[in-house]
Amino acid sequence: MSLSAVSSIAVSGMQAGVSRLTASASNTVNIDSTGSLDPTAANQPYTPVTVQQSAVVGSNGTGQGTTTVYRPSSAPVIATYDPSDSNANSSGLVGSPNVDLASERVNQITANNTYQTNLKVFKAQDQMMQTLLNTTA
Repeated sequence: MSLSAVSSIAVSGMQAGVSRLTASASNTVNIDSTGSLDPTAANQPYTPVTVQQSAVVGSNGTGQGTTTVYRPSSAPVIATYDPSDSNANSSGLVGSPNVDLASERVNQITANNTYQTNLKVFKAQDQMMQTLLNTTA
């Protein structure tokens, strides 16, 4: 594996960490974005997102990094009782994003660790390249 491949893989890992942090931040900031439980209503609650991460494999079968895609949550809305909300139905229920703050905090810590670890790999590769250039110069 070449040194440039190492940096490419590390950068893709950092980008994956950023994607995960962005998704978690969006879910956290929109936790109170309620809407109607009626799927035909104009004002829908925020739909939480998840990040699907997959390996990028080269034609020779070697790993070349990772890629991420944002996906809507599989269980995006829960009914909560809030009769004062303008979106409440006749039973006083509104749609609320199905976001668990504890899980989101864990996702944020994991995303930060992913980014930091891949940054260390990138820096180590850079130091190895500098050492190689200094040795051959």
